Amino acid sequence: MVDRNKIEATLKIKEECKYEYVRYKPIQMNMEDKKDMQIIIKEHISLGLIEPGISAYSSPGFLVRNHGEIKRGILIDEAGIELQEHIVEKIRNFPDVLKDKKQLQSFLGVVNFAGIFIKDLAKYRKDFRPLLKRNRKCKVEMEEIHTQRVRELKQVCNNLPKLAIPQDEDELVVYTDANDYRWAAVLMKKTTTGEEPCRNTGGLFTEQQAQVWHINEKEFFAVWKAFKKWPLFLLAKEFTLKVDNTNVKAFLKNKLESKIEKAQMEGAEANSVMLRLRHLRENLEELDREFGRLAVNAQVAGQVQRADLDKVQTNIRSSLVASTALWNALQEPIRKASPSVMTSELREQGSKPALRVQGSRL
Repeated sequence: MVDRNKIEATLKIKEECKYEYVRYKPIQMNMEDKKDMQIIIKEHISLGLIEPGISAYSSPGFLVRNHGEIKRGILIDEAGIELQEHIVEKIRNFPDVLKDKKQLQSFLGVVNFAGIFIKDLAKYRKDFRPLLKRNRKCKVEMEEIHTQRVRELKQVCNNLPKLAIPQDEDELVVYTDANDYRWAAVLMKKTTTGEEPCRNTGGLFTEQQAQVWHINEKEFFAVWKAFKKWPLFLLAKEFTLKVDNTNVKAFLKNKLESKIEKAQMEGAEANSVMLRLRHLRENLEELDREFGRLAVNAQVAGQVQRADLDKVQTNIRSSLVASTALWNALQEPIRKASPSVMTSELREQGSKPALRVQGSRL
């Protein structure tokens, strides 16, 4: 069936451009859009702002309106970003008890799509990590904690906030936090009534990172990930960083001393550090180098720990050998002078005491 809207739109645009040999894909539009486009084309051609393209690979025209832009389940308009209802409905339709790994991956995939709307998503994902390591064909043994997490995620997705879109003039605040197994960051913008959420991010530490890194390093990691995640909003712009770890303040002052406008403690009870930063490209490069070193340390940490343990065991053995030699040296004149002075305990134990280190008899 021929779509007359397509044909009329194509002919009309060719007539306005006055180039019969220009080729482009017909544009799908309704009558209202077609009239608007014709008016816009006439205005722009008369002002000399546009001219016909002669490339065979030129993009077809499109109309941008001031209404919501629907893109992959997200509605974007002047007021902010909102997750479409059919995505939320898809999350709600999953059963509370997931039957296998494939269904679990599907559920978490849809939830991850809504991740920028969910604060501290890693808190809910943590308990699913052991299940994802199993064979795809194996049946997932859902426990009560997993069912509870699924229900909690459904409840959270029923009340997702609308995210604001930061503008150049907005005053931004970044909150970061980390614990033993996860990190999280939130981007907020200040308003006359308080603060509005703009973005959320977070993740789980690997098993090696969780075991090796100190809590200070994990807090630094959360800050670094936030800087890397939102360069469009933070780069070359002043913003406020708030964390609950005082070591971050000293770390950033040492690394980015010339870029810090203000650093102060905010509330002794909350133990919150507020840093007024200007995020520049060299800051990001400096932090990249620092956390590149941190990542390398995490990779070789197991070997380093093993080497340290071997060194400690060697020192213990050396000390024991020296102690045994000293014991024998002290006992020798006693035996020569008067063997009868040795106590019954020494007779039972002998001149070389039996010592054990990690199950090995020395």
